[in-house]
Amino acid sequence: MSKAEKSMNLDPIRMWREWYQKSEKSWNEAVTQILGDDRVAKSTGKYVQEAIHAQRMFTETMAKWLANLNLPSRSDVIALGDRIGKLEDAIAGLQVEVGQLRRAVTGQGTATGSTVPAMRPKRTKTPPKQE
Repeated sequence: MSKAEKSMNLDPIRMWREWYQKSEKSWNEAVTQILGDDRVAKSTGKYVQEAIHAQRMFTETMAKWLANLNLPSRSDVIALGDRIGKLEDAIAGLQVEVGQLRRAVTGQGTATGSTVPAMRPKRTKTPPKQE
């Protein structure tokens, strides 16, 4: 065997990749077997339900405490954010309408391409005559 052939056999990246694939396969099989058991599924489901209940109780208790301290809760802040978002959308719509009206009044035309005559006040002052 030449040195090149020996170095190909001792490729650490290839060895690591093979080890990783075998390890992943064995872990996958073990976890699938464990999670396939009904007892594990039932106990996991019960644990998740208890955790959700505890989180709900904590959230309700914290909301009461914050209300007693006259501070907003998380849901209050989220609702306020939603309301602010709706206001920003309404303002953006109004800005678009004002821009369209401004273009229509100044005679630049509308989005459809038609033009509206400019509504300017009549001139009451004449420019001075140049000598």
